[in-house]
Amino acid sequence: MRFSIEEINNSTALLPNVTLGYELYDVCSESASVYAMLRILSVPGTHHIEIQGDTSRYSPTAVAVIGPSSTNHATAAASMLSPFLVPLLLEQIHKVNFLLHEDVVTFNDNGDPLSSYDIIAWDWSGPKWTFQVIGSSRWSPVRLDINKTKIQWHGKDNQVPTSVCSSNCLEGHAQVIVGVHHCCFECVPCEAGTFLNKSDPHRCQPCGKEEWAPKRSQTCFPRTVVFLAWHEPVSWVLLAANTLLLLVVVGTAGLFAWHLETPLVMLDCTEAKSLGFVLAFIYNSLLSVSTFACSYLGKDLPENYNEAKCVTFSLLLNFVSWIAFFTTASVYQGKYLPAVTMLAALSCLSGGF
Repeated sequence: MRFSIEEINNSTALLPNVTLGYELYDVCSESASVYAMLRILSVPGTHHIEIQGDTSRYSPTAVAVIGPSSTNHATAAASMLSPFLVPLLLEQIHKVNFLLHEDVVTFNDNGDPLSSYDIIAWDWSGPKWTFQVIGSSRWSPVRLDINKTKIQWHGKDNQVPTSVCSSNCLEGHAQVIVGVHHCCFECVPCEAGTFLNKSDPHRCQPCGKEEWAPKRSQTCFPRTVVFLAWHEPVSWVLLAANTLLLLVVVGTAGLFAWHLETPLVMLDCTEAKSLGFVLAFIYNSLLSVSTFACSYLGKDLPENYNEAKCVTFSLLLNFVSWIAFFTTASVYQGKYLPAVTMLAALSCLSGGF
């Protein structure tokens, strides 16, 4: 519109001896439209509207109004302009059709111009600012042409800048958001034992108890259960030790059977409950410690009294066996753990002989 008014004012054929002017107002909201209409209806050079008995003789700042484009805003503007006989040209603007520099100037039903236009790029470097046409638009037929080779980008080697803050992450990397924008994030690799679910790309989720995953994984894999095979040397050694101690137990039972008539202390064993087992374990532990302390104090007795030395060695072997077992079980969970358990039990039993 500004170029059309300048062409009309510079032309001697169109509206001679008449100079047109214009003012632009914000009409994006109804309140802004009301403010614009009041400024238009004010007395020229002032910011107020005088009370008039005859509005037909009132001369406002503007003689005609183009817009607003919205129907609701245009209805409100028309109700304010009609008492002052200020025409609202939006209803007639779609009838405009004239030729200007070999281009047809016309408007559609929404009041939008259908004239062609050029896309220019300004060059702000140097003392004089210049511009060049990099594209053009035509409405009959509708066509948009842009010469991408004429666009000067400020990146390296005139590369087109990307429209995102961060590039896509590699597989197995979580997108940790930095700041408030979801397009700005850091790529953090998932640790071993975790995986990145496609439904939640911002957090690495842990695998299940029976699953595992390497670093930067997108899924979890079932764990492979490894058992201690019978043909391994460790199994044969433990089996031989177990057989030897079993023979010792059988021999001890045979010795008791040989001396069956000897008075014995018979023990009645009942099934232990969890609380009873804990109390019995505590009692046995305290008894073992106290017995070990007492037997250790008698280690300097004469050679005819070797029972204290045997008890000391037996309890010491018992302590060392179970302390080694609990220490190993707390730091190792591999396939040799059952072997360690059996070895501790056999060592403890061997201390009784």
